[in-house]
Amino acid sequence: MTSYKSAISLVKELYKEYGEIAGKLGCGAVAAGVGVAAQNPASAVDAYLKCLEAKDKIDDAVRMADEKYHEVIGRTSSLTIGPRDLPLNSWQSGTISSTFERLFCTSAPMDDDSVTIRLEECGGKGKVGVAICAVDASGHHEELCELTWNDSQSEKNDEKQSMKRTFRGVRGRWIVIHLDGKSALNKFKYKLRVDA
Repeated sequence: MTSYKSAISLVKELYKEYGEIAGKLGCGAVAAGVGVAAQNPASAVDAYLKCLEAKDKIDDAVRMADEKYHEVIGRTSSLTIGPRDLPLNSWQSGTISSTFERLFCTSAPMDDDSVTIRLEECGGKGKVGVAICAVDASGHHEELCELTWNDSQSEKNDEKQSMKRTFRGVRGRWIVIHLDGKSALNKFKYKLRVDA
């Protein structure tokens, strides 16, 4: 099946960056909490989210984090190599050719406890593995969903498969989605959306 394990070190690095940004915004306890996040990640995440509850601090954090985030995660475009940004509340589309893959990661830990993920097949007969997980500051990951599309001839004939699922308990964690192509000669066209 599809693996999202490559995202774990990525999220740990992002959490470190966000802790440093929180420290710059006057949230010293959060910056310190990130240093011990591996020992008590739930406490560090809670402190981080409380610190950034004020709208102006959220805006500042997003602005300050953007440059750092895009050093680690590529901006989403057809030319992006490596992990891609997974913005909330907007559609992303693309094509997976052959055995290539796409790894998406949200730009910040979720501040809502639930997230709704929609994936739509827009064409092609390529077999693709889909893995969705939530990753916390210490790199602990919870598999939310794992499935394979176009695994049978009837699925290949239906070029309009879709999925809409809501997951709970994701507050303070990054959402990672891995699409893994498994057909040497076929493509998989898709649309992806994460709503929180």
